[in-house]
Amino acid sequence: MTETDINITFETLFEILRLEKNRIELQKIDDEFYTNVSLFIKEKEQVFSVDSNVSSSEKELQSKQLMNIKKIFQNIYFRRIRKIMNMAMDANVSSDSVIEKGALLAAEKEFFGEFDSMLKTHKNDIMEVVLKGEFESDQSIEKSKENSVGISVPAETSKSSEIKVKFVKEVPKFMGEDLEEYGPFAQDDITSVPKQLADILINKGSAVAVSE
Repeated sequence: MTETDINITFETLFEILRLEKNRIELQKIDDEFYTNVSLFIKEKEQVFSVDSNVSSSEKELQSKQLMNIKKIFQNIYFRRIRKIMNMAMDANVSSDSVIEKGALLAAEKEFFGEFDSMLKTHKNDIMEVVLKGEFESDQSIEKSKENSVGISVPAETSKSSEIKVKFVKEVPKFMGEDLEEYGPFAQDDITSVPKQLADILINKGSAVAVSE
């Protein structure tokens, strides 16, 4: 697999970052962007284990370039995620908002849907209740909160139902449906997370359950 095959170079990554930084709207990029960046990084990493003829100085240079590539991608990722979150916010602020989703990658569409759903749930649980003059306390809202399939989940049960998982790959910081921040997690990190979150991580191949 060559850089031409995967259509990614250091320069193209830098250009994508430049556009995301300088333009308000989400930029349209190749549908296989995540896959291509992953392959590009894997290709760069193989240099250290395969090509024994590369000098130490050259390896050091390539190592720095690889580190810069990862930093650029992380910057692109979080800038796009921030824009996607703003899109979901706009959609919830006004029902008249026209949200252009054409620039969303497949994985980003999934994130948009999940975040949009979470915002709608939170808006119904908080804002709408306040507007009706029926808001009492965070505790009352928490006790009556329903999960995504409409089944009441007592607060004390949801908090105590945790599963210990081991991460099989790096996972950046993210926000769970409980509005708590999790991560970032490195490969082989072991921690306890809510069962619902554990199921998502396991199903996506990011972690495995650890028996007590």
